[in-house]
Amino acid sequence: MNKSSHSQIKNSIKQAPIRLTEENYLDLAKKIIKGNKKNITTTQLRNILQYLSLLDNKLLTTSDSKKDILIKKELTYFKLRLVYAAGRDYKVKSFITDSNLIKYVQTAQTSFKEFKLYHHYLEALVAYHKFYVQ
Repeated sequence: MNKSSHSQIKNSIKQAPIRLTEENYLDLAKKIIKGNKKNITTTQLRNILQYLSLLDNKLLTTSDSKKDILIKKELTYFKLRLVYAAGRDYKVKSFITDSNLIKYVQTAQTSFKEFKLYHHYLEALVAYHKFYVQ
């Protein structure tokens, strides 16, 4: 293995997101915010969170049999909104990339439990941003 291929493997491992779990989402959010305090405003973060909060409220009145279908549909659109926000501002793109919001959305689409974990992760990002920036 030459030096170049070793470097490529090392970079791809570094870029792979850590799996989001109940045990680590707070630590991940804290780490992301500490490294990206100036890349996104509280308002931008809260606008991202707002969509998920509205979906969470909608899910409260949705039957269990229809929740997974609604989550998949709504998170597909949410992913589009993240891509659009990232395209509008390079600092927001940096934040979305560093926090793996788009990559984690794919897992969040698989079940109600994963959606709730993703929602909590976003809430933690907002909370730590408010704490460290203000």
